[in-house]
Order: sequence, then C-alpha cells, then structure tokens
Amino acid sequence: MKSCLALVPADSSAAELEPVLAQAKSCSCDRIYITTTDGADLKITQQLLDWLCELYSAVAAVDPRQDAVPCLAAAGWAPDQLAALPDVQLLLAPEALHEQAAQLQQQLNTGKAPDIELQLQLVPVITIAAPEEPSSQRNEQQQSQEQQQEQQQQEQLLFDHVAVGGTFDRLHAGHRLLLAATALVCSKQVYAGITADNLLAKKSHKQLLHDYEARRAAAVDFMVLVRPGLTVTAGALSDPQEPTQAELDPTMRALVVSQETLPGGQAINSGRASRGFEQLQLVVVGLVGGGSDSKLSSTALREADAAAAGPDS
Repeated sequence: MKSCLALVPADSSAAELEPVLAQAKSCSCDRIYITTTDGADLKITQQLLDWLCELYSAVAAVDPRQDAVPCLAAAGWAPDQLAALPDVQLLLAPEALHEQAAQLQQQLNTGKAPDIELQLQLVPVITIAAPEEPSSQRNEQQQSQEQQQEQQQQEQLLFDHVAVGGTFDRLHAGHRLLLAATALVCSKQVYAGITADNLLAKKSHKQLLHDYEARRAAAVDFMVLVRPGLTVTAGALSDPQEPTQAELDPTMRALVVSQETLPGGQAINSGRASRGFEQLQLVVVGLVGGGSDSKLSSTALREADAAAAGPDS
C-alpha cells in the first residue's frame, strides 16, 4: 500500500484542503495521513471538530472513499511515530508552508536510508479569506453572543469513556468524520455500537453489504489509527427497541452524533435520566459538505459498485 503524509494548517477550509487531497489521489496514494502545523499546541475543541468537518468535506469532494487519517499531536502522535508510518513515500504541503514542510521532511528523514527518504512535493493552494463584517454593524448583543460562542468553541472536549454508533458499511468521508471525532474526544475507552446484519436485510443490493465483522473491524481499526493506544470495544445493535450500551452504562461520559442523529442521542439521555444516570455530553459533528452530497450515501456507493460489476451483481 502506498501512503503519503500531508502537512496543513489546522484552520484550513475545505477549498484550501482539496488541492492537497487531489494531489494525493493523483499520486495513487491509498492512504493519506494528515498532520497540522499547530503541533502540541492544538487542543481537542469544537473548533477542531469544525476543522475536521472541513477536512472530510474536502475528502468528499475529491473522493468520498479516500482513506484520510488525521494524525494530531493532541491525539498522541509524536514526530517519531510519524517517521515510522509504513509505506509513506511522499510529504505533501501547500506552497505557503514550504519552510515548515522542509523542516518536517528533514526531521522525518533523520536516520533513514536514501532510498526510503520522504520526498517533498509542494501544492499550489489559493488561500481564501472570509470577509469580516465591520464591528460597527454588530450591536452589543450580537457581539456578546459571538464572544460566548467563541468561548464555547475553545473549551476542551476530552472524555475517558465515549460511545458512537452506526452501520459503517464502505467507510466514506461521513463515517470517517464521525469515527475520527470520536477517537479525538476520547482519552481512554470507546464503545462502538455497530448495526447487526439482521437489521440490514431489506437494504438495496444487500448482497454487496459488508458483514458485521468486516464493518466492526473497519470502524475499530480506523479509530485506533487516529488515536494510538485507544481501547475500542464494539457490540452489535440488533434490536432497535432495546436500550443501547450508551444508555445502560453509568460510566459513559459522552456520545458522538451527527446533526442528523442528534434526536437519537437526546432519546438516549432521556433513558439515562429515567435510570438516574448522569447525562451524556452530546458531541455533535457537522455534516460533510453540508449534507447535500448524495455520494456520501453507503447505498449510493453500493449501487455504484453494483453498476461497475455488471447486471449479474
């Protein structure tokens, strides 16, 4: 498997990230690891999760199935671990980061034989600056609300026991956003509820569905990639009428949901309240591409695979 490493700012927009991801795809990289210029100063906050949504929106625009893995210092990634990444042959970075990228290249190539050193490739990226509204046009209430929102954006999100759930068939950018966010906000243990095979019997092209074990392994392995050393356990969601582990486990602290599945998270908290358990912090991640891209549907991806395989699939 051929992989590459990309160095980007942690405030990049999707439009600014797309050229880097497109370059990785054009170089036939099977996986792209992404690290940021912020290093150890980066904290796990809502602002970081918003950037993560920008990252996977860019992935969706380039190739929804692109295997993009954030490798952040805040999740335990150290320079020596980046240097030890297997099959990484290329370091990509926007042209504006040429100095930082050259320093990182030198650091990662220390002690490596010339034939396995990382090659640096700079990518032209147009920086897009968002227009700022003049402060004179904002009243005091608006400014106060903005300050409160900014404070919330900067609060660290880190919990020792976190839950997430989904089907995770054919991991795509939306799945990876949810799973990466889960790994980032969890310091110790994740419980992943994975939809059981019996609940998928009526799905279109069901013969192309990955079975429970394959879907479980893909989700678990990806989260451990994002945060090395993370403990991830998984269980089957086989009966929608039964309470989930997130509802039943009093030691659970947070549940990661998308904007679409937020009502389900609120229902879980209602169940916990009836049991006298502490309410879960609902960590809400954005929708990739604003939620309008049909390519992010696992059903659509199965249909594409079926069409590619021919009429007998």
